[in-house]
Amino acid sequence: MPAARCWSRSWAGTVCSKNLPVTPRFFLKSRQAVKTAVLRQRWYNSLMTEALHTVEFLIYETWLDTFGHVNHAKYLELYEQARWDWLSVYNISTETIQRTAIGPVILEVKVRYLRELKAREHIRITTRLDRFQKKTFQISQQMHRLEDQALASELELTGGILDLKARKLITPPPEWREALRLKLEDDENSAF
Repeated sequence: MPAARCWSRSWAGTVCSKNLPVTPRFFLKSRQAVKTAVLRQRWYNSLMTEALHTVEFLIYETWLDTFGHVNHAKYLELYEQARWDWLSVYNISTETIQRTAIGPVILEVKVRYLRELKAREHIRITTRLDRFQKKTFQISQQMHRLEDQALASELELTGGILDLKARKLITPPPEWREALRLKLEDDENSAF
């Protein structure tokens, strides 16, 4: 398998052709491929500008470990709370999941701890949908201290929408598309 071609850098790192949901124009061979690439690029650009949510927290003393900083597991709880806050903006709650028998599932999580967080510090968590493919999505989250804007932690998550009855991943229904900001100009003609 050939190596991915990397052609630019973004805030998340190097953008490679195998990881990006768009096809670079120099790989295209037909008019349909050009049309598909344009639709994908338009969709991807809308994700990058719209799929951003922020929430702020105050660090409590009960979240600290014996070293006097926030326990590593608490970071995961805070990130999860930020994701639920994001979904609640679009009226998706645990009641919605129980009623529809459809909900999010985490497939993989990677956390980088960069700076300590101590009691009574204020933080901001930013959540962004980075990529969506038919049944899976990738979310990145960043945690900043508000006092000095220092990046304290980063999280990369791969997840999907699970049909709880069939116990398999599904393409998101309309309410989940809205929550994840999956707005395609023409769903019937899209390649997704």
